[in-house]
Amino acid sequence: MAFLSEDDLISVLIPAYNHENFVQEALRSVIAQTYKNIELIIINDGSLDDTELKIGELSDSCRRRCNRFVFKSQKNIGTCLTLNSLIKEARGKYIFILSSDDVLKPECIEKLHDAFNGYPDYGAVVCDAEIIDDLSHRIYWDKERNSVERSRAVYLTFGDFLQSYRRDVNFYSDEFGKYETLLSSNYIPIGVMYRKDILQQTGLFVPEAPLEDFYMMLQIAKLSKFKYVGEALCYYRWHRRNNIKDVNKMKDYISKTYNYEINQVLNGHNDILKDIVRRFLFCGKNKVILKIGKFLELSKRKGYYKKEFALKIFNKEFVIYKKVKNVRQVKS
Repeated sequence: MAFLSEDDLISVLIPAYNHENFVQEALRSVIAQTYKNIELIIINDGSLDDTELKIGELSDSCRRRCNRFVFKSQKNIGTCLTLNSLIKEARGKYIFILSSDDVLKPECIEKLHDAFNGYPDYGAVVCDAEIIDDLSHRIYWDKERNSVERSRAVYLTFGDFLQSYRRDVNFYSDEFGKYETLLSSNYIPIGVMYRKDILQQTGLFVPEAPLEDFYMMLQIAKLSKFKYVGEALCYYRWHRRNNIKDVNKMKDYISKTYNYEINQVLNGHNDILKDIVRRFLFCGKNKVILKIGKFLELSKRKGYYKKEFALKIFNKEFVIYKKVKNVRQVKS
């Protein structure tokens, strides 16, 4: 069994952008960590509000608390390139990427670090997250992820929502984080600690895949395993400026990320991954809409690449409607 030294340096990385109302709470949550050997690296990516000022107000406290503290500001270059700069700056054995609007519980870093003990083949450990609003009040979700009181809640945590959404995946089994289960949708919560060497092997983030967390999870899944810690060790901020609430932006990010990932795999040399991607693109889900004995069957097939209706008469199939999505440059 591998032994993890309590002296392992852990890098907490914060890409900060336009979170003047939240960034100080994020920083204070790092300062309050029970795990001692932490370096904190922040890059303000050209914020247009007072994010830089708010970080500066706590810089002395961060410097006194952390074994190493780095704070830089730059012109806006986007999340992917900013994350790459943060990772290159990091010296820790493990890395935790904290959004500048989210918050850690005091024991978060310590417990995620401990979760690596005995699992040297795992590239990342993941915790659950409770949900908070703009004012840092604990909130809960109904089925549509509207904020409701606890007595009316369907989902108490972010992990509850993800596990309900992906009932096909046992979060406490080896299925969690496997490439073939992740490809259909990202179900990894926000609290993730990575081995730095895994991030170095994946080739870091790319602007062509703007859904950066999803893209990175797919890359890690090709190389290593994920371990899920069911305890909620951080807070996910649910507010009006969450990217996920911008439907058109998210559709664009998802499409670009899928296009990039699919083309990378199909133009690569890993035949196992190619088979997984081809099944994802061209098989999809099959739902029988109408069936009359053994003579007639109407079915609907849906996948990322295409949607079609097929009519089967006496075991002979006819495609009566087909819609194909534009997945640029994909080779079947």
